[in-house]
Amino acid sequence: EREINLLSTLTHDNIVKYLGTERADGELSVFLEYMPGGSIADLVARFGGLDEAVIRKYTRELLEGLSYLHERGIVHRDIKGQNILVDSKGACKLADFGASRYMMNEGVGSASKTNESSSKTRLQSASAFKYSFKGTPVFMAPEVVKEQQYSRKS
Repeated sequence: EREINLLSTLTHDNIVKYLGTERADGELSVFLEYMPGGSIADLVARFGGLDEAVIRKYTRELLEGLSYLHERGIVHRDIKGQNILVDSKGACKLADFGASRYMMNEGVGSASKTNESSSKTRLQSASAFKYSFKGTPVFMAPEVVKEQQYSRKS
């Protein structure tokens, strides 16, 4: 449910769109934008290495999506080829927000506050993020794997 709450607040061209949920027979179904291109991992497995121009395009789009998240105090914490999907127009979008967390306790939109004391608290929260271990270890920053303090840069 935490993933659904987070995803339902996100609107960006490089993040998979949340469409809704339905509960039936004790099962929760989550509906997301259809991504016919599959994942980047699938593309590489199917076709081998990607063209350098395509890699640059996907990297730029991924970084735009991550910048959007970070501006809202959100870290994804599980970026890997399986979680980067391709739409029908060839654009890549970040998916799977199950490991994502807010960097700051205030939540989305808190960066717009101008109160000096709350800004100081947010800055301290952002610079001393978490020690928690989430995601796929082979794709993690060393400080996360070593269970040391990390920030959004990790």
